[in-house]
Amino acid sequence: MTAAANRVHRAEYVTIGTEGRCWHPPIPAKEIQMSDDELRAELERLREENASLKKGASRGVSLKVSEKGGLSVYGLGRFPVTLYKEQWMKLLDMSDEIRTFLKAHDAELKTKE
Repeated sequence: MTAAANRVHRAEYVTIGTEGRCWHPPIPAKEIQMSDDELRAELERLREENASLKKGASRGVSLKVSEKGGLSVYGLGRFPVTLYKEQWMKLLDMSDEIRTFLKAHDAELKTKE
């Protein structure tokens, strides 16, 4: 068996997120060996990248019309809040009641930081 055929033979299928299985060739041991300085530098680079991604995610709240014609509000949490026009109108009409409820239950409600 040739070296190329051997690599294909040793390849593995790995699960990536919810997307299912994906072909991934084996990683030779020499490619994954890093010195302590290289590991520290890579860790620092990843920390900076993570911080910049978090900073970009907190840009604020934005609005978008969804594919199905609803209004989606992005930036409140991990997922958008999507309601149809009449649902938003009902919710907006209740704004004073919602504010009163928030004040009355302030001690019970958590604040996300």
